[in-house]
Amino acid sequence: METETLRWRQSMLDKTARRIKRELLFRRFLGRFGIVKLTFMATVCAMLSSFLLYWLIGTIVDAFVPVGILSSIIVPALVAPPLAYAILRLAHRLGLAEKELIDAYNSLELQVRMRTAELVTANRDLQDEISKRIRTEKKLKRGLARLNKTLEKTIIAIAAVTEIRDPFTAGHQKRVTKLACAIAEEMGLAKGRHERLRLAAMVHDVGKVNIPTEILIKPDRLSEPEFNIIEAHPHIGHDILQGIDFSRPIATIVLQHHELLDGSGYPQGLAGDTIMLEARILTVADVVAAMTSRRPYRPAHALEGALEEISNKKGVLYDPIVVDACLRVFQEGKFTFE
Repeated sequence: METETLRWRQSMLDKTARRIKRELLFRRFLGRFGIVKLTFMATVCAMLSSFLLYWLIGTIVDAFVPVGILSSIIVPALVAPPLAYAILRLAHRLGLAEKELIDAYNSLELQVRMRTAELVTANRDLQDEISKRIRTEKKLKRGLARLNKTLEKTIIAIAAVTEIRDPFTAGHQKRVTKLACAIAEEMGLAKGRHERLRLAAMVHDVGKVNIPTEILIKPDRLSEPEFNIIEAHPHIGHDILQGIDFSRPIATIVLQHHELLDGSGYPQGLAGDTIMLEARILTVADVVAAMTSRRPYRPAHALEGALEEISNKKGVLYDPIVVDACLRVFQEGKFTFE
């Protein structure tokens, strides 16, 4: 809008300048010869042209009238002074108009200069504001980076405590994290969701800190009360993580990582799309990592057996898209636990 106004004003200035130049040329012409000389020149020219015209007409008709000769001299002499006076009045008016035009030109030029100065000042203030915002944004990014680093260190510490209490599952959370991230990358999961999944996988079994050690390392089949205690660990992990800043999605993923597609999982019995995608990925990674690891009550299964398990239950217990991605990362040689 400001640019259009400046253009319009500049156009007006250009038109005014051209008009003033034309008027000045006329004034210079009058000033060069003077009004008296111009009047005399106009009278003589009128008399000569009138006499010449009359002489041509008389020659053609072969007749001269003395009155016509006199009129060809007297009439221009009478007409020229009023004409000169009219020219003089016109010159006077042009002088006044010239002054008005010059005043208008100067006024417009002053307005344009003032507006240009205002725009320069506004532009400088805007540049300063942009610079301040850029500096503030950089500070916020650095603060957020430090906060995320602190959060990750906290999660790593929590994960270490979990594995110290359960030597048989030491390294399990790292294995699950590695596989879950590989599946997420194969699926093209967005960066933000991929990062949430990675942090959640690192502490998905944190709720086991509330389970007695004798149950965690028991070599025999668990009783129903003992299994009920085991089933509570996703909820306990959720409650622990919920109090950490920026961890609410992480806490929810941990809460749902034992939910199954058909609703037979725990602790909430969720089914289908009500389970977060990150939790569905974590479930598949957890099953494969757990089956291929030794437990107090059984030896480790072969990788082929674990992949066959998730393949057979695809679409029933496990998300078919997640299972297909998991099978691809192993079959195409994109991933190993080692």
